[in-house]
Amino acid sequence: MGRRGEQGAVPATADAYEGMQRLLPADVPYDNEVSARVILSLPFFRAVVAAPRLTCPLLVQVMDHDDLTRPGPAAALAAAAPHGELRAYGGGHWDPYVGEGFDQVVPDQIAFLKRTLGAPAAP
Repeated sequence: MGRRGEQGAVPATADAYEGMQRLLPADVPYDNEVSARVILSLPFFRAVVAAPRLTCPLLVQVMDHDDLTRPGPAAALAAAAPHGELRAYGGGHWDPYVGEGFDQVVPDQIAFLKRTLGAPAAP
């Protein structure tokens, strides 16, 4: 992850580096590197192609202002999956991982899991 304009950084969006730093404890060493083959394979990964064959329930959560993982392709994935559900939230890519964004997405994840896996019977 890099700052916008940083040479050799992938991705280098406005909030990529700072957003990732929000997730990392200050005292934990982290190598901010990835092999070139990972980056070179990304253009060929298209989950929406396999979506019509999914037989399991699928929850897709998108952030309306995500500049790293655009919401449009994720919405298409949810629409193409027979049991796909889409939930959209305000905010950017890193918001669901910490703070207020986390508090928004997790209840929907829990409700999805309870609904699709079945809530345990009350004692």
